[in-house]
Amino acid sequence: MVAQTGLSLVLLVGAGLFAESLSKLEHIDLKLDPTNRYIVHINPQTAGYSQRQVGDLYRTIEGAISFPPRLGKGWDQQLYADGG
Repeated sequence: MVAQTGLSLVLLVGAGLFAESLSKLEHIDLKLDPTNRYIVHINPQTAGYSQRQVGDLYRTIEGAISFPPRLGKGWDQQLYADGG
């Protein structure tokens, strides 16, 4: 019983410290200016594009969007589980 209470206390303190760390991380200024930045999620497969056509689609989209020379552009082809 004493060991279980001691372990519970250690776990509660650990959880509290972890929550405090997460709170501090949430308020860190990363010096990133989000002005005029956009994140767009597209899924070409749901629009009927085959895997071979996706590269051409991305090149067409890049050609249609103008980027200032000092800024980069890129595609992140990760899968997002956002419920959408």
